[in-house]
Amino acid sequence: IAGTVEANATAGRGGNIDISGQQGVAMESTGRVSPTGINGGTIALNSSAGAVQVSGQISANAVEGRGGSVAIAAATQPSVAAGARISASGAKGGGSASVDAVENIKLESDSKLEAAGAVGGAIALAAEHGSVEIKGTLDATGDSLAGGTIKIAARSDITLGDTSVLDVSGRRGGETWIEARKGTTLASGLIDAYGHKGPGGEVLLLGPPVRLVRNGTINASGY
Repeated sequence: IAGTVEANATAGRGGNIDISGQQGVAMESTGRVSPTGINGGTIALNSSAGAVQVSGQISANAVEGRGGSVAIAAATQPSVAAGARISASGAKGGGSASVDAVENIKLESDSKLEAAGAVGGAIALAAEHGSVEIKGTLDATGDSLAGGTIKIAARSDITLGDTSVLDVSGRRGGETWIEARKGTTLASGLIDAYGHKGPGGEVLLLGPPVRLVRNGTINASGY
């Protein structure tokens, strides 16, 4: 995908876009995929035997209502390159963004997954038999209500790099749940569940060993 795929609506909900490639799906930096509308539509990118690589812009945003949904699934490794943006945000509330893999998941620095809005949406990453490495930003913030949820699960290691930001802040803080079932949960970036006008949220870091290193920061404070 190097061009534009649209299923936009001027009134009502955006449409549905489903892109599948058995051996792999590659979205170039010039690629744009968009089912926007009053409420966001749905986007699915999947490969039953290969990788899914995203370097462009994916938007299931809502103009006035709630964000839509973005689902990425790969048999091997899904990756989000530097500068890539995946968004399911909306004025009234964030939608959902998910990345699932049999093997590993990787988000490069300056990449972003977003499901923000008046109330935060949901972001989920799951590596069934592999690891998750995040150097970019996951944004499920709530502008005027509660922050949303971020859930990351892996069989092996979960690494939240120095440049990583996991943000579920809002009027009330949201929830972040991170679990490496048989590996190490290593955090050296920022996890923010701050409550701007109410209680802070909840942050769970789980794993056989859990390590907060270097400039790693967890903020679940409240107002």
